[in-house]
Amino acid sequence: MKKVNLLWNGDMTFTGTADGQDTPFMINNKGNSPKNMLLYAVAGCSSLDVVYILEKMKAEKPEKFEVNVIGMLEEETPKRFTEISLEYVFEGKTDISKIKRAISMSLEKYCGVSLTLEKAVPINYTIKYNGMIIEKD
Repeated sequence: MKKVNLLWNGDMTFTGTADGQDTPFMINNKGNSPKNMLLYAVAGCSSLDVVYILEKMKAEKPEKFEVNVIGMLEEETPKRFTEISLEYVFEGKTDISKIKRAISMSLEKYCGVSLTLEKAVPINYTIKYNGMIIEKD
């Protein structure tokens, strides 16, 4: 079970805590909008999986790893997501086959956020490795 709490601060700002932790975060109608937080959740969930899986594979650590996410929205309210695209960016000497496998395992088996969302919206991804777009297997 997961539990979050949102406390209204006035205006359009809320402070949230998760699972009883005293690490507050802000949700507002600007940078940390609920839609952006959903994209952060997909990226965060999968990123944690990928790092963990690469460690278990004893892969060389990347020099840099980041995930960029674009969420395409409907034009009309409620402006639901119509597509979510993740771009996994790696730099370094990590074995690309291990990177591909880790991402695949995350999105197909372990990332509960993406696996929940994919029932409502298509999720796709690309891999950029040392500046080059890599084909998926």
